[in-house]
Amino acid sequence: MYKESLCNKNALKYKEMESGMKSELRKKNALKYKEMESRKKSELRKKNALKYKEMESGKKSELRKKNVLEYKEMESAKKSELRKKNALDFNEMDPTKKKSLIKKKLLSIVPWILQIKKCFLKTEKTKSVFTNITSFDDKEYICATCHSKRIVFEKIIVMPKGQQKKVAGAICNVPVNCDQTCKVLPRPPERSGIIMLKLKRKLQFRGHNIEQTDVHSITLSENENMEESDDPLNEYRQATNETCLQSVLPDYPVTIQSSERTSLGNEIYDIAPGENRHPVSIMTDQKCEELAFPVLFPRGRFGYMEERNIKLSPKKVADSINIALKKVQGQTFTASQIKSDVNKLKNLVCQDQAYLFLRQIPGTPPYWQKFMYEVVAMVKQLGIPTWFMTLSCADLRWSELFQIVSRTLGKNITEEQVEALSYAERCLMLNTNPVVVAKHFQHRVETFFSKILLSNCNPIGKITYYALRIEFQMRGSPHLHALIWTSDCPKLATETKGSYIEFIDKNVQANLPDEHAEPELHQLVKMYQKHNHSKTCRKYKNVSCCFNFGQFLAKQTIVPEQLDENLDDQIKSSILSRRKEVLSLVKQKIDKMLNPSKDGYDSTLIQADVLTVAGVTEDQYYSALSISPDSDFDLHLKRPVDSCFINNYFVAGLKGFGANVDLQPVFNHYKCITYVCSYFTKDEKECSQAIYNAAKEAKSSNMNIRDGLKRIGAAFLSTREVSSQECVYRCMPELWLRKIFPKTVFVNTNLPEKRACVTKTPDELNELDDDSTDIYKSNIIERYTLRPNSIPAVNKLCLAQFAASYYKDYKTDL
Repeated sequence: MYKESLCNKNALKYKEMESGMKSELRKKNALKYKEMESRKKSELRKKNALKYKEMESGKKSELRKKNVLEYKEMESAKKSELRKKNALDFNEMDPTKKKSLIKKKLLSIVPWILQIKKCFLKTEKTKSVFTNITSFDDKEYICATCHSKRIVFEKIIVMPKGQQKKVAGAICNVPVNCDQTCKVLPRPPERSGIIMLKLKRKLQFRGHNIEQTDVHSITLSENENMEESDDPLNEYRQATNETCLQSVLPDYPVTIQSSERTSLGNEIYDIAPGENRHPVSIMTDQKCEELAFPVLFPRGRFGYMEERNIKLSPKKVADSINIALKKVQGQTFTASQIKSDVNKLKNLVCQDQAYLFLRQIPGTPPYWQKFMYEVVAMVKQLGIPTWFMTLSCADLRWSELFQIVSRTLGKNITEEQVEALSYAERCLMLNTNPVVVAKHFQHRVETFFSKILLSNCNPIGKITYYALRIEFQMRGSPHLHALIWTSDCPKLATETKGSYIEFIDKNVQANLPDEHAEPELHQLVKMYQKHNHSKTCRKYKNVSCCFNFGQFLAKQTIVPEQLDENLDDQIKSSILSRRKEVLSLVKQKIDKMLNPSKDGYDSTLIQADVLTVAGVTEDQYYSALSISPDSDFDLHLKRPVDSCFINNYFVAGLKGFGANVDLQPVFNHYKCITYVCSYFTKDEKECSQAIYNAAKEAKSSNMNIRDGLKRIGAAFLSTREVSSQECVYRCMPELWLRKIFPKTVFVNTNLPEKRACVTKTPDELNELDDDSTDIYKSNIIERYTLRPNSIPAVNKLCLAQFAASYYKDYKTDL
């Protein structure tokens, strides 16, 4: 009792003490603590910790606030000393207590990390987010849009067949002037610090973006530079004349579009923080991320523009902008012109003498254009590939994927439980973790290639070269296109038809296996390889199915040949017309009678029944199939009557990959170029059309190059659609979008005056003298001319051999 009375007496005496005396007393105590023995220090800390535990919650809160206030008012040198002291105390702490403290902090951080994704998702939809997750010091994290100086939002669309979400168009970044709101939060007693708001993009709109849920109590962090006051209301009447929040103070002169009243009588006010504000590019807004999410970045640092050892993607794009200048005869540029005269550089761009371009950022149109050139180079040098293969993503049917995703959510489910999941539940599970789904597909592809295709079994021949591209379906999931070269495929010619057909029949099938002889394969083919008509089939006018299903039935694989060149043109035309007529009649009956998806399908029909109904004899039909409609070969795989809607596959691939596997033989140049142009460079149709229209408009308006490029860039950004899994592929460096073996090298063979040379980086230019003309980076042609002539083997190399044999090691290249 005496001790408690003495403590209370000393506390009262300390409160009544002047500030100067308080400061001297603190210094005296600090000096005494420094001179104290380590054992006594440890005892004192234990005593204070015990006293804090026994303290009432109200007193604890007051003590924390007092300590925070004292820390804020402390000088920077003293703060540094205090941090060092805390670190020293932590080092001297008992190991068990250390573990306990670290565990406590980690346990408080883990749920916050799990909420980050949810928090970001809601913030993208411009909703105020109450995480309901507290840190280890019992403070609640808040991510509130109305507190931000930037409002960042996107257009999110739900995609078909899987309900994945995708971002349509560019990210919109709206600056908001809410300095007064961020500094002063009036707190009328009856509201307890809660203002009921409806967040709108414009006050005239009816809809709003904040869900009206139960009101949560919010604990504001002391580190957020906000004032909270219970002083008389009139104190803040003159706080500001312009604010993005509508005041809740009585008689305050503000304009409110509309208001409602809750069941408790409190008014709900409409606000539109970004109204009449012009969006700013996130690439030029230096602190966009920090200002948009002030609670996630409380110190205003560590956004994507922050300097790092490993650069983030947006900064990578900005830093990768280079300038390429044409070496015009009789005209030279100096380092001072490039690094200081901005207007000179702009004039060069307008005169078509300089170009701004980005290095190859994955997923951009130049990225895929370069890939197409690389594949065309492979075709020119290596010849026609053997196969064109497509691997689809059957993520909704892969039971192991659901088990993996469930484990990330802290659950373990069996295959039986996976089978019992409904379609909506499957979609929800996969959409909760697109990172796992994308990485699973990538792992499946790489394992498929290493363990099956490139194994000694050689299921589709001995593979020598390949070119792979990851593309994203309409539903947002990835699938793979591949051109594959094999060394054991005979070249198709009239003399080698028999051996080529034998090679094809050995490696690819297009029939529905017998249900009793091969039940597993029968089920896989029926599940993944059976074609069902959809909206995609009718994307071209006057075409019932752009994939040509149903396919022609055939007793054996047939390689049609072109007609004899010596035939009269009239006879050729007559034969081709008759061929088209016969095959059209049969095709109509195949679509009508042999489609398993149609009602009344009869699986007992035989070939003779179909041909009889079509009014065509067997000889006429096979004679028509054996004629190629153009000047090159064609191919019809062996297909029984019940397999006209079965897609090409190979057994090892279908069993190993567990999804749709499309394997098409490539036997002429036309098909090869069609595959390269159609599949290896295709983008969204809407995006391509928008870019085309923008380019056309720029040309008709006589815009200069700079404004024209701006118009095209804006069209691309506003129509581009990116799914969540595509975002994962672009963000994670271990997930590749394309892969080629062997590598290719571009060599510019234009005349010197038509070559564009890349200028050095700004840092490299700053190191040069102002009069220096050495402003270009070295290229393969310059290095070829400087090769050592003293070595005969190197001196005899042509440019192509030199480019293929030697390369420069760019250690700092992006």
